Amino acid sequence: MKIPSWLRTSENDPLLDGILDFIAVPVLLVSGRTGRIRAANLEAARQGSISRPALVGMPLERLFPTLEWDPSTASVNDLHTKVTLLLESDGTSREILWQARALDDQGEHWLVMFTPYHASAQATEPPSPDKTAMHPSTAAGQRLTQALAANDPLQALQYALEGSTALMSAAWGALYLSEEPAFHLKAQVGALPPLPPRLSLQYADLFAQPQRHRPQQKAPTPLHAVLPQSKTPFLLTVPIRDGQGLMGFLAFGYYRTPPSAMLGAGEITADYFRQVLLHIDYRKQIAEANFYAQRAHAVNQAIVQHSWESILVFDENLRLVAMNPAAEQTLGYQSEEVPRAPLADLVLAEIPLEETAQKALALAAPQEIDTHLLRRDGSEFPAVVRIAPYLLKEGERPQGVVVLINDLSNEERYRQQNNRLMRRAMLGDILASFTHEVRDPLNSISTGLEWLEYNLQDNPSHQKTIQDLQQDVERLSHLVNNLLDFSKTRTWQLKPVDLVSLLEQLLRRWQHRFQKYGIQTELYAEPDAPPVHGDRLSLEQVFANLINNAIHALADHEGERFIAIRVTSMMEAGTRWVEVSVADTGPGFSDEVRRRLFEPFFTTKEQGTGLGLTITKQIVTAHKGSIEAHSYPDGGTIFRVRLRAAGDNAHGV
Repeated sequence: MKIPSWLRTSENDPLLDGILDFIAVPVLLVSGRTGRIRAANLEAARQGSISRPALVGMPLERLFPTLEWDPSTASVNDLHTKVTLLLESDGTSREILWQARALDDQGEHWLVMFTPYHASAQATEPPSPDKTAMHPSTAAGQRLTQALAANDPLQALQYALEGSTALMSAAWGALYLSEEPAFHLKAQVGALPPLPPRLSLQYADLFAQPQRHRPQQKAPTPLHAVLPQSKTPFLLTVPIRDGQGLMGFLAFGYYRTPPSAMLGAGEITADYFRQVLLHIDYRKQIAEANFYAQRAHAVNQAIVQHSWESILVFDENLRLVAMNPAAEQTLGYQSEEVPRAPLADLVLAEIPLEETAQKALALAAPQEIDTHLLRRDGSEFPAVVRIAPYLLKEGERPQGVVVLINDLSNEERYRQQNNRLMRRAMLGDILASFTHEVRDPLNSISTGLEWLEYNLQDNPSHQKTIQDLQQDVERLSHLVNNLLDFSKTRTWQLKPVDLVSLLEQLLRRWQHRFQKYGIQTELYAEPDAPPVHGDRLSLEQVFANLINNAIHALADHEGERFIAIRVTSMMEAGTRWVEVSVADTGPGFSDEVRRRLFEPFFTTKEQGTGLGLTITKQIVTAHKGSIEAHSYPDGGTIFRVRLRAAGDNAHGV
């Protein structure tokens, strides 16, 4: 149990004094931290012959000079009972029976009660704590205090009603609260008759004034009507008001007519209930505010932690306070590596960002710039940077800035890729038109060279020239055919293709070339390797091109000449793939060559067109597959082609 803040800090509080005055024996409210008296009832002041204001703030040991008791170390779960001396204002002292009980689990407040002790009527030793009960009025005061500390609103009302009923010396008590469209019975305690659970608000004027009711009087409400037949026919009601009207009322039942003084006591009790209800409402508002604040914090944390946008928070001196994972990934720094880092050292831009941040602070308005930033590794990337000031309260000076970085690397990459695709589409149209225009003249030239070769058979020098020209025409025809393959839209004949069988046929077809260049070959196929879903002629073109490239790489190679082909399968993310690797022991290629291998018209061969691998990649990509190349420092190259196995979903080409 916790004591509310208004009770912990109040001294000379009229409401608290009024509650303590209900207790018939001398009572003190004592601070567990300082051991000083915080409040006292009139009976305590009378017994000590000391005024109530003089008691407030007095150390407990001054009033009880022989008392050996420290509230800061005393058990909060026990009733402490002692026989000690009470020092009165005239310097005399007398023996009293002293009792104390903690009002909260932390021992911050203690309720102390003392009564005259008569040795002749008592044992020579003070009573054992486990046999001594707190005075009923003291227990009532404890209930009133517990009501203000209870977390459960209904429990708080029940505690308050129990304490109030005891202090009002009533047989029973009931609390009705105004909730449209009626007064509702919220709490009840004692030997109750069957009270109505609801009362119409039309009786509000009647319950708006404190009053006593006798059984001889006419019953003005259903509540009054149930009393004459009960054992407690006398009723006292007091209104609970706030500044806006009637909150409800308290009803107390008696066996006999309560004295008129009880009306005044009832009003003090009603004022206490108003405090309890306001305290409950206040706690509810605090709980709701905490809930919404925690929810807002959780939402903000989720946004910051999972945002793709880089978010960095800087204080008013432009030193780092926090950064989210996206910022760590974008800039290359971990938060713990750069605590309190200056903005100028962490976010490096073409234009220094400090001036923009200072402008955002000075104007209390967000700023935005397009620029290029540097990562930790020195790489540059385009970005949009927004710098927004954050304020704790509207109208106050900003406490710092939030820097939002939108990395445009992907957008720039997509833009460049889109431009390449557009240029390639335009190039394809141009090439298709060009090759059709060139093909017929080449056929005519080839036919003319064949006629010349036939008619000039007797002239060897002319024959050599004609053969050279014929080779040039064949090379041009080959280039034209490649250009057509590169530019035309293919029609695919899709069906399961056995790659192992296809590769075996290719190796047999190229056997004479392997022998010519002294190349050893090996084909390893995983047992039960599944077929792939594709166009057989196109896939044959893919692997023929890769094997032909391997032969060219080995033709002039001085070392071992070996080509190894492997067919394997694997499962990845629920998809079955077949992978074919074509490896050779040739000289390999540089990283720069590797990056440009699949670009149109890029070639390292004197007689190459630079379209073979481009067309190869086109075919593999159209089959929803992938192709990659690797070369090793000591020589050797490997191409890996991955295709979906037949029967797998999403084969569309």
